[in-house]
Amino acid sequence: QISLPTLAKALPKVSRDAPPNCVMLSSAAVTRPGWSSRKQKKFERSYDIPIVRLNPAGILGKKLNAEKKLARATPAFCVVRPVGLNDDWPRGRPVFS
Repeated sequence: QISLPTLAKALPKVSRDAPPNCVMLSSAAVTRPGWSSRKQKKFERSYDIPIVRLNPAGILGKKLNAEKKLARATPAFCVVRPVGLNDDWPRGRPVFS
């Protein structure tokens, strides 16, 4: 296991215009534990999912903190926040935004 500051020191210094030299796989749910009750009600189907309800060992907060540390450590980074996929996903190409 490598800490983010150690990883950042190992990465070359680059400008913000450079392509990412570090990609972090996170979760689309990392911000949901911090949602206001109004937002929770408005997006109930996005909030009321097992990973948010259970949040084992506070993993969502840890992932969010790691994203912030990575952003401070290097200008050339990318965070991927995938959403839950299932077998009922329609055929064809996936959509990224």
